[in-house]
Amino acid sequence: MAYSSARILEALGTFAPVAWVRISANKNDFEGRLQIPYASWRFATPREGLAEVFRELVSRDPRRIAWTFDDSRRNWLLTPTRLLSDEGRANDSDYLDTAVRISRTDQRFCAEAAADMADIFESIHSRGKDSHERVLHMLHVLALDAQRQIDYARQMRATIGSLALRFHDALRSAPAASMTDESRNRLAAALSPVEEQLRRMTETGAPLWKESGVRTAPEWAALRERARKALIELGCEP
Repeated sequence: MAYSSARILEALGTFAPVAWVRISANKNDFEGRLQIPYASWRFATPREGLAEVFRELVSRDPRRIAWTFDDSRRNWLLTPTRLLSDEGRANDSDYLDTAVRISRTDQRFCAEAAADMADIFESIHSRGKDSHERVLHMLHVLALDAQRQIDYARQMRATIGSLALRFHDALRSAPAASMTDESRNRLAAALSPVEEQLRRMTETGAPLWKESGVRTAPEWAALRERARKALIELGCEP
């Protein structure tokens, strides 16, 4: 099973805006062989506890090979553990040299790693689409400063107006069935001021849904403040 850079970026983007990413190519087209898959990325605004979610998803299901998720550096890394073991080193030059060497000598390992990579990021994508996670993700987007909100919309190839649509889409599937009544009520109370502000902004019309509106309109400043307050009430870092 092949993985794609676009699908990986989409999966990561369901959790938080991605500021930087590097994903190995699935295949070396010049030499016609599979390559060792790995992904390194940095979120613009990583949430507290997000690394634990990724660590659990990487290790949860049986895998064909061993994997390491490393969040100890500025850029997070998902890599076959073999690249960091006796054959590899933690520094970038030895790491990449090891990846090239394995891809030239062990195509079966590369195929198994590629299949795992696809499975892992499908799990990440599925979790990111979970209703509660989606609501928290969109709250973080609505709490970003103006330029980061614009960058997020551009990265997702979406309009500014779609930020509101994505939030409402997440709300339609929330609360999650697994939540207790207390959790559902807490979530609803925290989100209500954000919903009300978005409703008012939608009624105001088109000028607010342009990049200039995001940067200068007081309505957007009020929305960010309500989103940040909602995150705090839900026990998250804004």
